[in-house]
Amino acid sequence: TARASMYCGRTSWLKSAVRPVPVTMTKASVSAARSDHGPAPVRSRSRPDRPTQTASAALTLALVMVTGTGLTALFNHEVRPQYMLALAVCGVIAAFFARARAFDIYGLSAAALAVDTLLICGIGRLVFEHTKFNDFGGFLMLGLTAAGILAATVSTVLKLARSRDALEAAA
Repeated sequence: TARASMYCGRTSWLKSAVRPVPVTMTKASVSAARSDHGPAPVRSRSRPDRPTQTASAALTLALVMVTGTGLTALFNHEVRPQYMLALAVCGVIAAFFARARAFDIYGLSAAALAVDTLLICGIGRLVFEHTKFNDFGGFLMLGLTAAGILAATVSTVLKLARSRDALEAAA
């Protein structure tokens, strides 16, 4: 096959920091790049009512920021009101995605994980606030409580997903 050699990294401001890297292209890829129509568009297999990857990434980043703010407020000397606000915001987002019209398994799972993280860290602060960090019973209680909270969350999310699937199958 005929190969065309091209070099990348020749911008003026990166000239001193980046060495040119040889890129080898086959004849078919060069002809596809030069054609009038370009490569065939990739069709989306997702349904139009489901959120895109961009919306999911934006939701993830928003939940990480809200959860991080809440955890920062929780682990101050005294608990700041941002912790309760973060818990409320994540709860509202979870309730929104649990509705039948806006149901999204990814959004619901991400928001539920954020609520679980905030709850478990809050319980951990309550347990260890007045003890020295060598209390085995406190660790045991925190671990069992975390396992219970996570099990209840997973059970609820699965139940909602199954009921949504049943509604879609009936429609």
